[in-house]
Amino acid sequence: MKETATFNIHDPYGLALLFTRDGETLITAGMDNLIKLWSVSDWGLQATFTGHSKSANTLDLSPDGSILASGSSDQTVRTWSFPDGDLLQTFEHRKQTVAAVKFSSDGKWLASAWYGGYVAAWSLDDDEEYLSIKANDRHVNSLNISPDNKIMVTSGIGDVIRLWNLPSGDPAGELLGHKSAVWSLTFIRAGSTLLSVGYERDVVFWDMESLQEVQRFTIEGEDPRGVIVSPDETLAAVPMQNQVELRKLDDWSLVETLPVSTKVVHAAAFSPDGKIVVASGGDGKLRVWSDS
Repeated sequence: MKETATFNIHDPYGLALLFTRDGETLITAGMDNLIKLWSVSDWGLQATFTGHSKSANTLDLSPDGSILASGSSDQTVRTWSFPDGDLLQTFEHRKQTVAAVKFSSDGKWLASAWYGGYVAAWSLDDDEEYLSIKANDRHVNSLNISPDNKIMVTSGIGDVIRLWNLPSGDPAGELLGHKSAVWSLTFIRAGSTLLSVGYERDVVFWDMESLQEVQRFTIEGEDPRGVIVSPDETLAAVPMQNQVELRKLDDWSLVETLPVSTKVVHAAAFSPDGKIVVASGGDGKLRVWSDS
């Protein structure tokens, strides 16, 4: 891939990156409390959403693309009309930072992960909280929902990945295999496999039927910030110090290293067609690579 653009997106830096499903817009969230929309065709700024009073940490779009959810260190989850940016609802659950937000695949409810160990979910039909789970003794850093909306997975400080039945919120099992903390959780292969990344830098593939580990690789670089899977599930992007590594998902062999001139890389994302990779650096810049 060739680096095709570098420009400032947030001050001091961006924390979350999300492409719209049509690939025409990139959504970014940053330490400056802002959410920004960028045109992929020319990387011009399209809109800025204001409302959070502290860093905007996490983003998700509803399946139909009409609602954007954001979570912040201001202890709120907010939903916005998309792409207009009208604030629809502000949710509060704990006096803690929001680390992750996730829509169900049917777009009917929104789940959130909070420092302090809680997970909450709200029905978007009536804006009512319908689920609150003490999911961790300390922070919950990551959550995800299976494509069939039957299982939610949570992780954070500690070595346990916990599974929860939906919509009841009843415990559904635990996955043990990491050390200290688990940073990211991604469903692949139509939900039959869960990919997790631990503080010890191991990437683990779990079979969701047997709840057994089936594959494990180790990230060799320093300070990895999770693993992002390409839309066709052939590649993994690993943001880390001074670079983003692209690796084959099936055998973890190195495909390409994308160099970054700033030490810390906070986030990365693939475009829906897999032809563009973007990364947010600690210098406040977005770097864009393209294979065309």
